[in-house]
Amino acid sequence: NLVADGLTFSYHRTPILRNVFPSIGSVHGGHELIFFGESFLPTHSQSCVWLGDINQSTPAVVVSSTTAYCSTPLTMESGRSAVYLRWGPSFDTLQSAQPFYFFNDPTVTTLRVTRGPAVGGTPVQIEGVFDSLLNISCQFGETQVSATFINTNQIVCLSPRLNPNYSISKTVQLSLLYEHLSYPTPFNFTYDPEVVIASLSPVGGPLGGGFPIFISGENFVNTSSLSCWFGAAIVVNAKYHSDKLVSCIVPVLATSSTPVGVSLNGIQSSISRPTLLSWKPALISDVSPPYFFVNTSQIAYLFGDFRPS
Repeated sequence: NLVADGLTFSYHRTPILRNVFPSIGSVHGGHELIFFGESFLPTHSQSCVWLGDINQSTPAVVVSSTTAYCSTPLTMESGRSAVYLRWGPSFDTLQSAQPFYFFNDPTVTTLRVTRGPAVGGTPVQIEGVFDSLLNISCQFGETQVSATFINTNQIVCLSPRLNPNYSISKTVQLSLLYEHLSYPTPFNFTYDPEVVIASLSPVGGPLGGGFPIFISGENFVNTSSLSCWFGAAIVVNAKYHSDKLVSCIVPVLATSSTPVGVSLNGIQSSISRPTLLSWKPALISDVSPPYFFVNTSQIAYLFGDFRPS
């Protein structure tokens, strides 16, 4: 200290700002930021200063020579900025200002798939308004997964595996995360126990389809998307009878053996998929003899195509 005429003049190291966490915030403000650096001054006149179009300042609190806090301001529009600490007119960290990004809060309007098997892997399409410059994640209950950005109005998340694997349906809250900032959506996601198929009745029929098939098993749920899958691409509506029985009308098939599955959400078939056998209908071109005597037994010969496939 230099003492002259009872006045004290203090020398301080120039403060340096190393990092700001988080480096993003909503245009609505109010997010608490942590500033890390060196030689911060524990005074009562420090503030955070925002550069660029923001051009605002908010009060800061220095808790140590290396750590300070402040909150983001309310802004008019999203965009890139930078922030630094300032102590009155004498000290600041302008030379080490850190980049910062203000974003508009995400808006979720539609959830295309609202349920899936407990084993996970359901592609959940989410529609709304999203920021293309940020890392977006989905949170199913307590589990977080990365989102795939399609465009500013659509993202897709794969549902994580439910752990433990519940034997009954379980509904969880779906939230979005911008970096680490959480935004609950108005939608829930339901996990269902894996559908198990035990048998088909009948086990086969004509390739032209049109006949009912009854599917016995476990964990069937009466959903609006309940459906039967034939092969990899043919999906038809299913009728719910109980948690152990559903039925559907067999469509036109192209092969003599087709795996059959059941879907509760319309986009994922069950893992267990027994085979349905199919055959061409018989084609009769002629019969001999062409007539018969009543009250007699005779052998009739049928001519045509009777090959099963």
